[in-house]
Amino acid sequence: MSDAARTSIARPVRDLLATGLVLAGWAFIDQDWNIAMQVALAVITTAAAFLVHEWAHWLAGRLAGARMRLNTRIGSVFLFTFDSRNSIRQFQWMSAGGLIGSAILVAFMTVFLPRSILATWVTFALTGIGVLITFVVELPELVTVSRSGRYPESFAYEHADHDEQIVGRPKPPHP
Repeated sequence: MSDAARTSIARPVRDLLATGLVLAGWAFIDQDWNIAMQVALAVITTAAAFLVHEWAHWLAGRLAGARMRLNTRIGSVFLFTFDSRNSIRQFQWMSAGGLIGSAILVAFMTVFLPRSILATWVTFALTGIGVLITFVVELPELVTVSRSGRYPESFAYEHADHDEQIVGRPKPPHP
């Protein structure tokens, strides 16, 4: 099995396990948990929120037909690279997906996390910092690419060398 095939299985499994761990923590938490356990739950919840954000990018890009290469290093926090041969519209979809995913997750947390425990407030603080960083980094990039029609020079955008590792439909060549 190729690295890309293993990653296409391992990454969702890793992220589902992380999400399951978070949900189990919230199902069993109570006010009697010590501070360290509550902070630990808040930290893993924030990490899982980052994964949800990344998968929202992936899903929106795929819905737009974008080509993206899964990162073959399972320990990497970055889920994929975005092929610079994709259209600007596909980039806009992919970018907006992460932002929308984050907004939905924050709304979910606001509605469902219990206000009576420290873990909730630490989660709100950490997630708030993460969302702020995300909007400061990603929103200007979305606006810049939309206006200029060019991708930034970054590790997250690449012209893929190995088409077999790219997930998505090939884009027709420009005339």
